Amino acid sequence: QGLMTQQDLVDRVTRSFTLLMDAGLFDPVGIQSYTKIPFDTINSEEAIASNLQAARQSLVLLQNGRGNAPILPFRKGVKLALIGPHTQTQKDLAGNYFEDIGLGTCAGPTCVPTLKTAFDRVNGGSAAVAAGCNMRCGSVSYLAGKDAALAAARAADVVVLALGVDGDICGEGRDRMNISLPGHQHDLAEAVIALGKPTALLLFSGGLIDIGSLKLRDIAVVQGWFPGATGGTAIAEAVFGEQNRFGKLPFTWYASNFTAASDFDNMNMTDGPGRTYKYLKDASLALWPFGYGLSYTTFTLTDATAHNSTPTTTAPAITTSMRAAPALAILQVAAPHDSLEVSVRVTNTGSVTGDEVVFLFKNSSAAEMRWAAVRGEAAPPSPQRELIGFHRVTLTPGESTVVQFNVTAAKLSSVDQRGTRHVLAGTHELQLSRGHGEEMAVPLELTMQDATSRLVISSLSGLFGVTDS
Repeated sequence: QGLMTQQDLVDRVTRSFTLLMDAGLFDPVGIQSYTKIPFDTINSEEAIASNLQAARQSLVLLQNGRGNAPILPFRKGVKLALIGPHTQTQKDLAGNYFEDIGLGTCAGPTCVPTLKTAFDRVNGGSAAVAAGCNMRCGSVSYLAGKDAALAAARAADVVVLALGVDGDICGEGRDRMNISLPGHQHDLAEAVIALGKPTALLLFSGGLIDIGSLKLRDIAVVQGWFPGATGGTAIAEAVFGEQNRFGKLPFTWYASNFTAASDFDNMNMTDGPGRTYKYLKDASLALWPFGYGLSYTTFTLTDATAHNSTPTTTAPAITTSMRAAPALAILQVAAPHDSLEVSVRVTNTGSVTGDEVVFLFKNSSAAEMRWAAVRGEAAPPSPQRELIGFHRVTLTPGESTVVQFNVTAAKLSSVDQRGTRHVLAGTHELQLSRGHGEEMAVPLELTMQDATSRLVISSLSGLFGVTDS
């Protein structure tokens, strides 16, 4: 049909096969690095330590009470009740990507410590355990297990609810029709919380779960995901305050009514209420936003600055301080690598050592609207913000550090409706955030030789009948 030339096809196939060759996938099996990994690396001390660090940093503290005092961390030595279908699971902590290869080093899911094992070791006691119901928590299972769960909770000082889904409910080929807790898990949680004991809700899932009215209760909520072989240990350490390495949400956490408001057969990200942090129009449809995550300590952002790292004679480097009204940073763009250095000071203002993640977003909607006006076209839907960088830091109480971002012109690019990725002259905005709390905005003006021009990074021109002018 003449929609592309043979050379177009050769170029694109060459790129694809070059990547595969660089990865060694066309090498003889005997010389591929992946076939030379010895079995003794499985469950080795190094592997366990790496797994534990990853698990610690993946946990997300979504809520820590709604009253005057935080729920977590719990004091060690308390009488603990573990309630819920995940309290004794092993396979579901490991996730759904593992292989039980039957080695003497114990490499399968049967070697994964349960939550009870991990909590008993960290707390120094023996937790009471009651599932309350099975994972799907149907009526029969719930009625059979509810009384024992409530009895265990009544006898305890504090309660940990371990709820969520498993690989039989959520996984590849197992799409969920709703995002609520399965069966009567929500009812089980409400009944336990009504007892008035300090309660931490642990959620286990590969994706989001709407917890409904539980978010309004004076409880702590920790997203545990499927945390891996050492996940139980990481969670117990966090719950009792041995570690404070909490991370941030990698997606927007929607409420259950979001699925009813969205047509998931429509791939348009701006359809209906919009999807993802880039296009969501109604913030009330999100229980927690993208990047959200709390800590046992507190942090502040101050002293944001921006200056050119590739200054030119026509646009001298300037510094923008965010302590007062922000000035305008200017970057003249002639090539994709032309860049701006953005920095911000992050300080641990609390009393506990902890991790914080600083995000850098950009908003190019003003420049995109200007470009559309120059072309005499309607402006396409523009993302509210786009993540272009992040840094994670660990700070002791009172400690501060300066986080720096190198922002190239390419990172400030956007894609038009023709599939052309380009950098546009005009006004942009950089936004510094911790995922919640205060944010800092740095206004930025990109200049080019022609005030109405752009710098094209890549284009689909010539493919599938697309033209770009």
